[in-house]
Amino acid sequence: MRFQTRITSLTVASLIAATAAFAAESTRPASLQVRGILQPLEEITLRSPIDARVKSVYAVAGESVAAGQVLVELDASDLEQDLVQASAGVDQAAAEAALAHSGAERVEKAELRLRTDLGLARSLLSRPDESAAEPGRRRGSSDLRIMRAPLRELADERAATAESRTKEALLEVRMKRSMIDTMQENIESLESQTRVAQRTAEDVLRRYTAVAAPAPATVSDCPVKPHERVSVGQPLATLIETKRIKALVWIPMQHVARVRTGASVTVRAETSRDRVYEGKIARISPQPHPRTGQYLAEVVLENNDGRLRPGMFVDARIDP
Repeated sequence: MRFQTRITSLTVASLIAATAAFAAESTRPASLQVRGILQPLEEITLRSPIDARVKSVYAVAGESVAAGQVLVELDASDLEQDLVQASAGVDQAAAEAALAHSGAERVEKAELRLRTDLGLARSLLSRPDESAAEPGRRRGSSDLRIMRAPLRELADERAATAESRTKEALLEVRMKRSMIDTMQENIESLESQTRVAQRTAEDVLRRYTAVAAPAPATVSDCPVKPHERVSVGQPLATLIETKRIKALVWIPMQHVARVRTGASVTVRAETSRDRVYEGKIARISPQPHPRTGQYLAEVVLENNDGRLRPGMFVDARIDP
């Protein structure tokens, strides 16, 4: 009797556990099967940093490249010519600056002479009458003073004329000095700009004639050819990341409420059904497609073996 009771108790416990497991399984949301397509997770477009001619092209579409590997080499002969012209501009600016300094020195000397002449003219105008300064002279001094009067007037007139001309010359000298100062400022500014341009040209010449891959990737496109002329910003090569890839899957509107960002996803590619890739939903579009009414979700996958390629169709199972 006790044995039978024990068996009955074990049976009831097993039934309860099985019922609980079944209930949990029945309440668990069912997996969602969707279709999708693989796309590059990141696409890098390498552009020409200068106006130049393509010297060599080493990139081949579909080829894997390492970080720092040179893909396109540019001919820098035009840039070197610009560098020579920039150096010549610096030399010319320096010569003009030296000429301006020399002109400034001549103007300063001329101003000094004119100021000396102006002082002399003013001293002549302010010179006292000698006869008035000596009251003890003889009676004939008045006659001498009368004879000297015209000479005195002539000297005063010439001194006044000299003072007027000296002032005009000083004004002209000051104007020339102002012009020279402005010229010096312009030359110094030009010299500074030319040196900056020269340093920039040297930096570009040193760093940007060889266009290299910034990280390990696969070349998806290389639209340029040797001897072709390219301009600044023109695409030279397009790279895609291959270690990681994204699957774009479409979620029907009636099921989108079940799917959350971070949900686990299992992906199989049509070309390799034996290999399973696992990832998580990175983002879901906030609005449905205007024609299909489906929501686009992005799943990030690790692709260390490199078997997944952009453009492949995949089957995905989303576990909400």
